[in-house]
Amino acid sequence: MGVAPATVTMTLRRMQRDEWISGHRRREIHLTELEREAARSVTRRHMLTEWLLVKIFKFPIFETHDEAHRIEHAISPKLEERMYEILGKPELCPHGNPLPGNESLTKDWVSLVDIPVGAEVIIRRVHEFAEDN
Repeated sequence: MGVAPATVTMTLRRMQRDEWISGHRRREIHLTELEREAARSVTRRHMLTEWLLVKIFKFPIFETHDEAHRIEHAISPKLEERMYEILGKPELCPHGNPLPGNESLTKDWVSLVDIPVGAEVIIRRVHEFAEDN
């Protein structure tokens, strides 16, 4: 990530002090339930922002990830809920990833690496990081 090991150690200590994580010894880090919910909320806000950018501002899907990342932390819980309603209660982000709480939608999806050569498929999800390739 481009940071010094000492920076990582100090950040982990602060996160443990503030009860965001537990058990950061032996390379194991576990979020507390409070932080798991915070992570789900940020993920949901990010995905809703991607939808907003696609539907309202007509951004190409491949440009939404970085823009949403810049905006996601400024969205209040009230605005998050309003966005969810206005956008039609989406279950997936524009890239096809499930919003938190909808993970079961993708449980039967098959990865392209498991598809035989020449088979016809419908691509339902493209990871944001793969879009550049």
